[in-house]
Amino acid sequence: MAKNGREASEPFQMFVAEESLEQIRLLQTFAQGLPEVDVTGTFLEGEALLRALKNGGTPHIVVLNLMLRDMDAIELLERMQGMSLAMRPCVLVTSGARNGNIHEKLLDLGADHCLVKPYRMQNLFDRVKLLCTKGGGRDTWLNWLIEDRLERYNICWGEGYWYMIRALRKVVMAAHPVRMVEDVYNAVAHEEGISMGAVESSLRRTLGEAKEAATPEFQRLEQIQQSKGKKMTVGAFLNMVGQIVQKDYMGREG
Repeated sequence: MAKNGREASEPFQMFVAEESLEQIRLLQTFAQGLPEVDVTGTFLEGEALLRALKNGGTPHIVVLNLMLRDMDAIELLERMQGMSLAMRPCVLVTSGARNGNIHEKLLDLGADHCLVKPYRMQNLFDRVKLLCTKGGGRDTWLNWLIEDRLERYNICWGEGYWYMIRALRKVVMAAHPVRMVEDVYNAVAHEEGISMGAVESSLRRTLGEAKEAATPEFQRLEQIQQSKGKKMTVGAFLNMVGQIVQKDYMGREG
């Protein structure tokens, strides 16, 4: 099924399915200040959402909580797979669980992204716009592994966040040990159309913010570096995180 299209001047139409009426209202209120997004349907129950889709509802994206009042997102996505829809929406699932098996199941059933709660409202809507613009994409498992890992170090958004994602993808998918300058920084700079120095500077700044946040996960990485008598540099961070993600990614692929 094709993803929904839209005219460039039109806002993205969004359905929201949540078990909490308060959360629905918060999402609606935030969306009112965004000209690119229009909440055109809200649902507390999965049956109502499925009925709206079956009756011709054509949102560009559905923001779906893991739990609704009558079913969970897994059941809802399973039922969506059996429906004949002229245009299938992107699906962003929000969840308070960091259970990789659940998120993998959701992605296998057609979800385009899983966002862990608590999230920043701006982050959710930035993700909505990205998914709608790019039509979702299906190498979502690697993207989710990288994004989930970065969240653990309090790297959640901003210019450096996207450079980190691009750089980590290159580290994870490399067939040989990467050279940070030639294989990573230079490649990201070429893709972004900016200088290599700008990429490196942004990555250093983002790493500095992660150091200041000092989450338990980041402190563990620093302790490993310190045990080797080394400092945490961008290159060391990318290599260490890349190895963690690669292990999970290759384990799933194999």
